[in-house]
Amino acid sequence: MLDERVRARASNRVSPMNLREAFWPLLGNWTGVEQLGPDDGPARAMIVFKLDLQDRAVLQDYRRVAADGTELVGHGVFVVDPVTGGLLWWFFDSTGIPPTPLPGRWSDDGFRLGPLGEHRLWLEDEQLRRTGPGLAGAYRRISGH
Repeated sequence: MLDERVRARASNRVSPMNLREAFWPLLGNWTGVEQLGPDDGPARAMIVFKLDLQDRAVLQDYRRVAADGTELVGHGVFVVDPVTGGLLWWFFDSTGIPPTPLPGRWSDDGFRLGPLGEHRLWLEDEQLRRTGPGLAGAYRRISGH
């Protein structure tokens, strides 16, 4: 019954995001520096984006190491919402707090994630840029597309 409702809603929506097309410029391995807030120093970070599950998901690996050695590791999962055609992002991290999926969308200036678009991912001058509440990061590609 649920599958029928999802299919019915899906047939009435705008065409879904094409994950391969939208994420293609971001796929690969990235390394860079993040600033976590005005009082925290910079941290080294690594992000990997890979297309998986027959192009139905983009998987994200993440690791951040602060100057004091504090580490945060996580895994993100991006999928197309079958109802809205938009993006959904779950991020599981070493804090152990169960994630709530954040809705997102692709626009000409990159990805905007969260109800208010408070998390952003975009390319600028061949660097991956990332912002979020209390976070700004810049990363260079070390391998990938």
